[in-house]
Amino acid sequence: MGRPMLVLCLLAAPGAMAQDAPSVDAVLFAEQPAADSLALKVLLIAGAPLEEDLRFDLTLSSPDGRLQAVTAEASRAGWTPDGLQLLRFAPVALDSQAGGEIAVAGGPAGALAQALGTLTRAEGGRMPLRRTCPAVAEGQSRIMALASAEQVGPRRFTVKVAYLNCGARLDRDYWAFLHFEPAPTGENLAVTSAMGLHPAGKRTDSSLWTEDEVTVVTFGPYELPADLAEPLYLRVGLYDHDGDDGRARLAGSAEDARVLVGRFASREGRVAFERLAGEEAGQ
Repeated sequence: MGRPMLVLCLLAAPGAMAQDAPSVDAVLFAEQPAADSLALKVLLIAGAPLEEDLRFDLTLSSPDGRLQAVTAEASRAGWTPDGLQLLRFAPVALDSQAGGEIAVAGGPAGALAQALGTLTRAEGGRMPLRRTCPAVAEGQSRIMALASAEQVGPRRFTVKVAYLNCGARLDRDYWAFLHFEPAPTGENLAVTSAMGLHPAGKRTDSSLWTEDEVTVVTFGPYELPADLAEPLYLRVGLYDHDGDDGRARLAGSAEDARVLVGRFASREGRVAFERLAGEEAGQ
């Protein structure tokens, strides 16, 4: 899989938001197209429909006290049906002679800025990244999973699962897997398999993942039942297909090492995907 030169990722903790700020999580990416330039992007994940446009601010702080700020705006109309929007920021110029670390922080306007990570000057003008990832609790796995769905027909969807590495090293190439389930807890694949929604797995190169990598695996497309009376839940994970079939622990995973990431449900006469995140997904 292709890798950008630098990748920075954060799931911002909703509890850190100011009381009047919108409920939005963020995944921040940083690419270094040249030794003196940094290109920043933020994937925004809305916890609820936004009532107005959203401004997102980033600040880069140098050891000598200099600050660089960049801002981008997410339009209210720009969100995908499952609450995603990608923001691109104007390039940030880097001082090729400066040493030390550059601290990166940011968040929606009106929210407390979160420490996202640090960039440190290295050989050849590179700026390797050390990421801060407060969404991962102490003692948890440092691999997180996040799902989104793209509708390609009236009831037909592809599912994309992003595996976000917050500082882990894996010793083998795990397979990414996705399960449809009839209930928010437990493991009962027979019911959904009978609907044609079979368990799926795809190989990853996880033994080569860097400590700041984001790997997206696409599953499907899937045809959802027309008479979907009850929600169908999605669980994902990583398993050792070429070894003992053991599963890798993920941040927030249950005892079966799977993470509840979303569900398909009937809403106003149509099938829609709803992301489950935070405490709800960790149940």
